[in-house]
Amino acid sequence: MTLIRVVPATVVSYGTEATGHFGDIVQQLQSLTDMVDQVQFEGESAFKFRTETNRIVADFNTQVHQAMEAMVNNVQIAVSNIQSSMQGARLTLDIPAAATVQAANERNTENSEMDTEALSALDVEGPFNAISESFNAHKTAFERVEWQGQARDGALDAVTNLTRQATSLCSSYSSEFRKAIDAQVTATLEADSV
Repeated sequence: MTLIRVVPATVVSYGTEATGHFGDIVQQLQSLTDMVDQVQFEGESAFKFRTETNRIVADFNTQVHQAMEAMVNNVQIAVSNIQSSMQGARLTLDIPAAATVQAANERNTENSEMDTEALSALDVEGPFNAISESFNAHKTAFERVEWQGQARDGALDAVTNLTRQATSLCSSYSSEFRKAIDAQVTATLEADSV
């Protein structure tokens, strides 16, 4: 005999936690765009730089949102199917809308200025690390669902793999973002030293 068991209260608790973690991810994505926009940096180079960093955030945003959707779909389908077969309630998870990545604005192109220290000091790694932590916290929340059966194992495998992929994305996009900052600061300082 195979024991298949789901404790609905833990499913509901997971759904609330998952929604919170995904909301945190969207907030961190938005903070990346906002922090670059707040640095004192004006002129044509600033516009190009902001365009590039916004492209990085937009690409990352798209991939992160796809990962969240895949996690939710895997979990929602597996839990709802087993719950329905046992006369339980279906699981509905909401994914927050993707972060809004504004196009770089060409504020002041008549003057060129840059606070190289402020740009270098941006803690862009912080939001990427927080996003990675939110994905891991989501996986932990899913592991706490009291549920036995092959569907749970399959959903957990999917969430584990998607979490691994998402945290790897965090690392690679964080490096790409930092390289863009370092390249801009280096180019500006080298041009100033001539």
